[in-house]
Amino acid sequence: MAQTVRLVVTLYDKFNFLGTFRVLVSDLADFGFIEFIDRATSVSVVPGPNFRVGDAIRLWSGRNFTGRSIVLTPGFYNDLRDFNFLDEAASMRIIRV
Repeated sequence: MAQTVRLVVTLYDKFNFLGTFRVLVSDLADFGFIEFIDRATSVSVVPGPNFRVGDAIRLWSGRNFTGRSIVLTPGFYNDLRDFNFLDEAASMRIIRV
């Protein structure tokens, strides 16, 4: 069965979408699996082929969707300091807002 791709999320370890990056298209409970825990500095959230109005992501500061969180709708976020969330992301879910 084909995977449903609602959003394409790219996490970068430098400001302004630079540096090492990881691309996610589904929930991930532990960024340790992709060697990116507490490294996200900038993020792009782009609609995928199965995007629905209201799709967004929630980034969590803890593994397994725990701790502080922020919600990002589709867009380009060049500096997570704007959300007081620099180098904190440890897990992510695709949600509806």
